[in-house]
Parts: sequence; structure tokens; C-alpha cells
Amino acid sequence: DRLEKSLTETTVTRAREDLKNKATGAKILDSAINIKITKKQFDKKLDEEAALLTLDMEVEAEALVFDENDLKKLIAENTNKALDTTSQARPENIEIIEITAKAQGANLALTGNFRANLVPRIDEEDLKVQIAAKSPKEVRSIIKQNSQVSDVLINYSPNIPFITSIPRDSEKITFKIETD
Repeated sequence: DRLEKSLTETTVTRAREDLKNKATGAKILDSAINIKITKKQFDKKLDEEAALLTLDMEVEAEALVFDENDLKKLIAENTNKALDTTSQARPENIEIIEITAKAQGANLALTGNFRANLVPRIDEEDLKVQIAAKSPKEVRSIIKQNSQVSDVLINYSPNIPFITSIPRDSEKITFKIETD
């Protein structure tokens, strides 16, 4: 019994670690790992006297995994459905605080808590067209028309000193929205 218990614990632990190492880029929670013993064979029979006892054991481990970035995208989509039209949740502004998983057949049920820093809802493509070829002062004025925007910082890349306006080509304009 002690041999079986010890070997089972060791093998199960190793199987969990191997499974986690193989799932690069995906998140595996211990509660979503299913381990089953597929082979358990002693080299001696019950009540047979022996100085040495060998146990041949195989375990099979399977898990349902998820990608944390995909989960954040899904959380953002569902949160945005419940929000008004002035603010939005973005995947990069979501922090998963706590998560538990429960395997339900071929599905994985996730529950937990998250924190989302909401940002102003901005139509970036429309805004790019509005600010193209404008001066930094005009750009600040246009962007700050949104009451949720507290500050506007303009960076040029590459940083060329005599550039004084936003590019004409809207494809060369990018936005980075940050929260306090």
C-alpha cells in the first residue's frame, strides 16, 4: 500500500509537470487536469513473501487548457456588451485576479474575478481621418472633445525635430490609450 501510494503521488506529480511543460502558451489549472491510472502491476502476488517488491505503473494525464489572451478578449467582448457607448474594456487593460476551472466533459467551466480599467470608446479609424495632417495643437483639441480624455501626448517615430504635423497617411497614425 505504501509503495503504491508513494509511486502514485510521484507519477501523478510528474505527469502534471510534463503536461504543463508541453502546453506552452496555454494555461492549465490543476483542477482541469484529469489523471487516470492505466496500468498497475506488482511483480509478486498477494501473500507471497519477498525481500524486494516492484510495481509497474502507468498513468495517463489529460487537461483542458485555455489561452489567457483569448480569455481576456472574451471578457472584454462580454463586458462591452453591458457598458454604455462612452467607455469600453480592452483585453490589454484586463487583469485576471482569481480563476478556478472545472472540467465538464469536453468543456472547461471557468469562474473567477477580474479587474478591467475602462477607457473611452473611440472610433480610431474615424479619428485618424480627422487628425491627419493637422498640427499637434489641433490634434489635442479634436481628441480632448471626448470628455473622458484627460491628456494627449504626441510622439513621432522616428523622432525628427522639424516635423510639426501629424502624417497625412492615416495608416501611419497609431493610438495608445492608457488608464490612470
